[in-house]
Amino acid sequence: MNRRVSIILSLFVAAAFVSCAGPSRDDIKKVKIVEKKDLVKCQAIDTVRGENAQGSEALAIEAVKKAALELDSDSIFIQDSVNNGGSYVVTAMAYHCKK
Repeated sequence: MNRRVSIILSLFVAAAFVSCAGPSRDDIKKVKIVEKKDLVKCQAIDTVRGENAQGSEALAIEAVKKAALELDSDSIFIQDSVNNGGSYVVTAMAYHCKK
């Protein structure tokens, strides 16, 4: 009986970790970086911010895309990109653009 409870508890914990994992790398790659001229058919959702403590702009942009996905956004317009010495901070507007 204890083994059965242990197995069920292990499966429950594993399912909790999977559900908290967030968007996949493939989903993050689908978020487009758009230019101002491309925003005509887009609806602004909210400002998003991404940061990378190791100073990587690419990872900061990935963090911005992840934040945009959490708002059901499909595109971002980068408003500001700053290297603060040790960290990189990117601020963008998240958009939902009509296909």
